[in-house]
Amino acid sequence: MTNISENRNTGREVVLDTETTGLKIEDRVIELGMIELQDKIPTGRTYHMFFNPEGTPVHPDALAVHGITNQFLEDKPTFGSQISAIFAFLQNDPIVAHNASFDIRMINNEIKRCSSGQKLLPNEVIDTLKIAREKFPNADNSLNGLCRRFKINLDRRNSEGHGALLDCELLAECYEELTIGRNRRIMFDVPLERGNEYDHVTEIIAPKLKKDRGIGRPNTQELKRWQEFNRTCGFSN
Repeated sequence: MTNISENRNTGREVVLDTETTGLKIEDRVIELGMIELQDKIPTGRTYHMFFNPEGTPVHPDALAVHGITNQFLEDKPTFGSQISAIFAFLQNDPIVAHNASFDIRMINNEIKRCSSGQKLLPNEVIDTLKIAREKFPNADNSLNGLCRRFKINLDRRNSEGHGALLDCELLAECYEELTIGRNRRIMFDVPLERGNEYDHVTEIIAPKLKKDRGIGRPNTQELKRWQEFNRTCGFSN
């Protein structure tokens, strides 16, 4: 399932989630949500679409989870008609999903049904469920469980039910916690010349911290600069 994307070093990733008519191989994708990340942080670019399942009814058990009715889907486009837009958003960058094998299998099944000649998803796939199980064995590593662990607000999910874009938003926060950690504060843009690296360091750093939900976060370039700062100060090998 895992392929190395051509662009994996750009820092761009796509969080992805689906809702379906059910859990069987013949079931259809009826909602797709995607969120663009850059260096683990949402950029604000998203993709969200509902799809007509072309005669496959929504199973009652699935309806109880996501609340998407057959009637609501009647005037929606088919998955096949949106293939170009979906691949344009994904590009060749890694896909981040929770229990990723299910979402990728369902999307690839939709691609197989199309006559567009589009190949199956070539992207590297990052499964946050696998990451969570390695970090927190024997814990509740469902999306709800991770949100509770990281104190991520679940009010909307509890009141509205599952939704592909909403679940992507929650998963993006969980993925950030599982990888770089939302509460990590990194110093950067600090002069590296010896003799003044400690002078007024708070004044130097504070105005330059990236702001996202009020917490400073580094991008790839800033992490490299922080590592260079450590080496210059003799804090690392």
